[in-house]
Amino acid sequence: MNQTFKSFVEPFPHTISEISELLSNLSQAEQAIKVNKRNKEVRQQYENQAKDLHRQLLTHKDCSLIYNYMEATGIADKDTFRSTWAREKLKVDSDELPDFLKPPLLDDLSCLPVGSFYIQFKFTLLKPYISRDDNAFYLVDNSIVREKVFRFPMVRSTAWKGSLRHALWQMDGYQKEDQQDQQIKRLFGTANDEQPEEGNSGRFYFYPSFFTLNSLEVINPHGRKTRVGTTPILFESVPIGAEATFTLLYSPLDRIGREDVETRQQVIADLKLVAEGLRALFIVYGFGAKTSSGFGLANDAIENGSLILNLPSFVFPQAETVQVQTPEDVFLKYMDESGYLKTVFSGGGDYGLMSNKEYGEKREQLGGGYLTEFKAFRKWYGENGEQWQKSIKEKSSATNYPQLRFKSLSQLAERMRQTGGEA
Repeated sequence: MNQTFKSFVEPFPHTISEISELLSNLSQAEQAIKVNKRNKEVRQQYENQAKDLHRQLLTHKDCSLIYNYMEATGIADKDTFRSTWAREKLKVDSDELPDFLKPPLLDDLSCLPVGSFYIQFKFTLLKPYISRDDNAFYLVDNSIVREKVFRFPMVRSTAWKGSLRHALWQMDGYQKEDQQDQQIKRLFGTANDEQPEEGNSGRFYFYPSFFTLNSLEVINPHGRKTRVGTTPILFESVPIGAEATFTLLYSPLDRIGREDVETRQQVIADLKLVAEGLRALFIVYGFGAKTSSGFGLANDAIENGSLILNLPSFVFPQAETVQVQTPEDVFLKYMDESGYLKTVFSGGGDYGLMSNKEYGEKREQLGGGYLTEFKAFRKWYGENGEQWQKSIKEKSSATNYPQLRFKSLSQLAERMRQTGGEA
């Protein structure tokens, strides 16, 4: 066992002792498979035993420690263990994100300077997302960046900042004018190691994005002469179809106490550039590693797209208004003041409401209406409940900032192109 790995294992003696018997049994099973390779029935029996031992080992949290222990000691076949891990554990959907990892909803910008805005939307990956973690001991050499405690795959806030800046520089003609260079500097900030007081952090504040799915990508380089794959390279990734939420806050702190007209002009110009940049970032250039190979792209269509701007006199052009179907008066008794279903009416039926049988048994006790009325409410709630809750929240908000709802990044960019130069 080399000294580097020994220093890694020493803090975890309890883990090794817990799995020593499993590893010993696995080693014996693998030896038996080799000995009985001509006896199909016996070999299959030991193969099933080895699979069961692999599954038991995978129940431990330190799978990377087990893999590296196998590699260092040769006690068992590390590649077979990694294949089982990739097939049975890596692609399993993780639990829902804890509340404190979910993105914040910044619908009240009253404590921020005039001109601040907030953009948030849920995106879906069109191509796998790849990044590089700093974990030196893992089952694959190219592990994905993860949150340190709960180990959810993530895009760091600093990665979002760098990716958006890269996308803006790649946009046609953007590197040509000094005025646009100054705009980039005020958005992303400048560093000055010699005179730190002269530097600034910029106006952007990004939030990390978390995924709940991960998988493996395989890149297999081929020899030039043989044209046959040599050594497959494994990359841990977030697969196509995974969802996460992007959140960006813009706050012009450097304009506090300065001329309002110029500040408002800068805010609108910055908002236009951000809208174009986000579209380019997600559907053209991508984020993460290997973007030049097509990784890290997302669908143009998004969910829950929202832009809130702290410029009360500003009006978004052609802003879409979602028609909310208001509930009938008799439906109100099934919901609370916020428009959410009362817990006593939840059950195993459609949309999480009571089934017909469940409601029939408790109707009088709960003070509900006839079954036909409840069935009509259940259908309405499933189709319109979410929009009704949003409309109530917007009406009850203490502030009245201009808001823009958008269903795609192209739509956001188009709306902002239609905006005039002044607020």
